Amino acid sequence: MAMRYLVAAAAIMAVPRTVRADTTCYAGTERIELPDGPPRTTVVVLEHERDRGARVIRRHRWTETHLDDDTLSEDRVAADGKTFTFAGGHGTFWGSPWQWTGYHAEGERNGVTFVSDATFDQGLSIVTRVTRGGKPAGLVRVSASELDCKELDRRRAAFDDSAPDAVRTCYAGSETSSIGASEQVIVEQITEAARIRLVHSAKTRDTTVTTFAIAGDAITVTDADHGWQGHGTITGPRGAWTGYAFTAHLDHGGDADVHGTLGGDHLTRATELSIQHAKLTLALDATRFDCKALAAKRAALRTQP
Repeated sequence: MAMRYLVAAAAIMAVPRTVRADTTCYAGTERIELPDGPPRTTVVVLEHERDRGARVIRRHRWTETHLDDDTLSEDRVAADGKTFTFAGGHGTFWGSPWQWTGYHAEGERNGVTFVSDATFDQGLSIVTRVTRGGKPAGLVRVSASELDCKELDRRRAAFDDSAPDAVRTCYAGSETSSIGASEQVIVEQITEAARIRLVHSAKTRDTTVTTFAIAGDAITVTDADHGWQGHGTITGPRGAWTGYAFTAHLDHGGDADVHGTLGGDHLTRATELSIQHAKLTLALDATRFDCKALAAKRAALRTQP
């Protein structure tokens, strides 16, 4: 959970994205430092688009674990070009309007406060400090060099190491918690000879990838974003698995007991979280759709009010 907030915070603060006539691309690393765990570094590719006519800055971001296009912010630039606002926060640019060299921004989201400082006159450097309840919750550092945007598709494709014969099935539905919260979700299941990946997208959370490494009926389950690993079993014929169950110790100190279904016309997942004597359950229920509509459905999910 902590990782999810950190990545979302860093993304919201990242350099605004610009118009096609003024697009800059970057490639580098994103390092996340948590108070209670080792730092994690991932390769990141960014595309920033400045639309001066609309006074809007947008940003796209891809990493090894976020293979789809994550547009996580649309920043509105003031008429004088000196300040900007975004959902949950505001910022001040450094340098001449539309020729900025960096910015300072502050915001709050889901009870997490974040402060970000960035420079982009020579490559891209972003440092985001995150606090929760007045206490440090983590640090996100992005360091990237400018990339020829003609290379963008090739760099993005390199992130996806799926086998040529991987089978993809897509699902759309909702995930509901025991406290009554519910949100729409989209899940892409990528099935290979000895691996399954579930790519989970939601409106209020960063895309996550859960990987099942399969050996017989045993599975090792990892989530690189959140830094946890679990162990369990998988059921069904090889290559056409139908269900799974595993337990995991999470990065924020809690434990998870998870079971779900795979393939078919319906996808389900039940998660029971135990955190400091408190329990929370999550229930995911989704229906299969044609994966040709995946990109459009993900885009619609992100742009919902």
